[in-house]
Amino acid sequence: MAKLKSLILTSVLVLCCCSIYGQTSHEKVSNHLEKDFPKQESKSSLIFSGSFMHFQEKQGNVIAGDVSNIRGYYLFPLNPGLGIFYQYQIFQENYLLIGANYRTCYISSNKNDILRFRYQEPSFSICLKSYYLKNENVALFSMIGLLYGRMKLLASEHYGHINWVDLNPKDLIAYSNNDSFVDIVFNAGVLFPSSQIEIAPELGYRMTDNWMSFYRHRFYYGFQINYQLKFSKK
Repeated sequence: MAKLKSLILTSVLVLCCCSIYGQTSHEKVSNHLEKDFPKQESKSSLIFSGSFMHFQEKQGNVIAGDVSNIRGYYLFPLNPGLGIFYQYQIFQENYLLIGANYRTCYISSNKNDILRFRYQEPSFSICLKSYYLKNENVALFSMIGLLYGRMKLLASEHYGHINWVDLNPKDLIAYSNNDSFVDIVFNAGVLFPSSQIEIAPELGYRMTDNWMSFYRHRFYYGFQINYQLKFSKK
């Protein structure tokens, strides 16, 4: 009987030791795997974009003296914009972006009259982005895309030698119901992987323009600041 109790006690001790050892070994293997195989990043991500763009006015033949002395004349307006994009990796360092943009625009003109405009440009875009010389500290990239949108005129004003006066859009030269546009945009910049922030100068060209082309040039330029929200695979 004593031998049986001793055998049972020995068996229990052996099983406990094996259990503790097995659990410890499993934790070591698990930690090792997590170290060697961390969570992989998903091919999908969201990009939140902020931008400032400048549209160049067309100069006219109006004899107005120095328009820079006219209070409220937009000399070099920066037009703020916001965007959100869904980004998907299609090749190793190439990404497809689909998103929506919104921009508020200000521009003056002295072509045939002293005018200033304020309008909005909501649009949708599709872009292709490529990365170069990518490492853990910095990466270079370039992006080309197409934008389709519509312009919504908020205000058109005429300078009446004393102050600005609202002007009926129908009294504007070249005004029409055509307010859609198609742009091609290109930018090239730098990504900081540690913060997932991108900074890039941008150049745009309005391929299909609307009546506002009478007052401003098709080319515009500025810069973007983007933030990437990356997803992780479970």
